[in-house]
Amino acid sequence: MQHRKQLQVVSGERLRHFWLLVILIGFCWGSVVQAQKGQTQAVKTNLTQGAVLMDDIQVPAGFAPGAEFTYATNLWTDGELPYVFDANVNEFGQNAMRAAMAEWEKVAGVDFRPAQDYDVNYVHIQNSNGNNSWIGMKGGMQIINIVSWDSKFIIVHELGHCLGLWHEQTRWDRDNYVEIISSNIQAGKAHNFDLNNNAYTNGPYDFDSIMHYNKCTFSTGCPLGQTCKCAAGTETILVREPYKAEWQNKIGQRSHLSSLDRNVMATLYPVPVYVDGSYTGSVEKGTINQPFKSFVTGANAVAPDGRVIVRPGSYAAVGSYDKPMTIKAPQGGVTLGN
Repeated sequence: MQHRKQLQVVSGERLRHFWLLVILIGFCWGSVVQAQKGQTQAVKTNLTQGAVLMDDIQVPAGFAPGAEFTYATNLWTDGELPYVFDANVNEFGQNAMRAAMAEWEKVAGVDFRPAQDYDVNYVHIQNSNGNNSWIGMKGGMQIINIVSWDSKFIIVHELGHCLGLWHEQTRWDRDNYVEIISSNIQAGKAHNFDLNNNAYTNGPYDFDSIMHYNKCTFSTGCPLGQTCKCAAGTETILVREPYKAEWQNKIGQRSHLSSLDRNVMATLYPVPVYVDGSYTGSVEKGTINQPFKSFVTGANAVAPDGRVIVRPGSYAAVGSYDKPMTIKAPQGGVTLGN
């Protein structure tokens, strides 16, 4: 018995050592994963110069919704958005940001590109303890703060702000579609639900938008400053009939761009039309790989306020054009004549 007991003690100690080793490995692995995601990187909390936070939106000090600007008036010139990464954004974060940028580039005429020395207006992207961005192009350097590097569509949401989108539930007609339950909003957070009466709207109310709040955002049923699965009766947003059954538990998704997200962004930043007189293909679509051969065709096809990108060559341009457009010849050598 004594010998057996001694064996049991030794086995117990080995078991304890085994579990200590498992915990240590788990801790080290967790540290590696967190480092990959940027969580152990240096954190910066500064904002764009002159900005204060309104939820995840950077706004001018003294801002009142509808009193400053709408997203239709401060878009990025020609859809080009130069950016730089702060030194505190590691490779994981940089790749995550580029993947999020690609989601908007797929659907609209926007081009996120590394900033050059000549760029006056650009975005400085940094690892932070929160997610926030200025609305549209401010002018000069503006900051995007990101903490959720492992959630592509949270980053897409912040880029949506940077490209000019407000939160969907602040549009002027929202009370026809959702009800804001003020009594369930955390103290000091009610201003985040204010209507933006001057904000430009395009299309019907979008319950599925990547820019919409969750039903529990800033709920008293969640820890302060967080969005959680709040208990029934503590929601801050209730979807009105006849939309409630379909959308009450879906608003605030962060998994995809809605069809209206894509359409609105493509309206704000039309996809360029390409013209190349030296193109020899038989199919002309106005795309970069299948451009139009005629300048007139391209000018007639481009959306209002869109861009016509013209490759080197001489083109007949006789005609009347009654819509605003930007004609660009990035390679030079373009002659428009009779």
